[in-house]
Amino acid sequence: MIPEQLADARCTTDQQTVAALEAVGLTAEDLTSAVAAGVRAAGRITADHPVTAPGFTLWSETVAHLRHTLGERGWKRVNPGNSPQVVSPDGRIALMPVRGNHATGVSPDVEPSTFRHRGPATVDAVRRNAQTGLSLLTPETGPADAATPHTWFLLYHWFEDSPEFRAELSLPLLSGSSDDEPEAVVFSRWRRRILLPPVNTSDFEVPMNPRRHDEDDVAFDIDEIA
Repeated sequence: MIPEQLADARCTTDQQTVAALEAVGLTAEDLTSAVAAGVRAAGRITADHPVTAPGFTLWSETVAHLRHTLGERGWKRVNPGNSPQVVSPDGRIALMPVRGNHATGVSPDVEPSTFRHRGPATVDAVRRNAQTGLSLLTPETGPADAATPHTWFLLYHWFEDSPEFRAELSLPLLSGSSDDEPEAVVFSRWRRRILLPPVNTSDFEVPMNPRRHDEDDVAFDIDEIA
């Protein structure tokens, strides 16, 4: 549970970030180290790789590092709709790394969005956030429903014009009703945002200015074949 004093804080920074993450069994290092692993791996991509390789590598290595690190503390790997997530031991929180746009982690006053449309599996997960309410962020009134965790995005953005990356842990919202939401959505509304400290990459063994590909990310909402 997020502490009661943060229940009305829509965006937390600095010391509030530490308290908010500790309340759910996380640290900023848990999250930024996962993105750092992705950045280091993506930095090894060359011009000989497919143009989708930088974005896919950054995302997949971030996912792998996050799930490995938290898995050692009892978090569980899940793949609803083939969307890789990691769920807290009490089943109340699901984390999924998602690439954000240039506004990710910048300021409480600057709203980020996902870098690209997210598919049906992500839309369904976020829709359940509204259906299960916001008990995660307010004092408990009853037992958590482990079958419907709140899905948080680990939003990350590696700035092409700066030797750093930024990230935040944010609880996404859908813009409309369940009847008028499309199957693919660029998320830009947030119920809570926990900004993480920027990470300098100057000592990483990666290029200072990674190749920019506007379409180098990969959608991972894949329908299963019966």
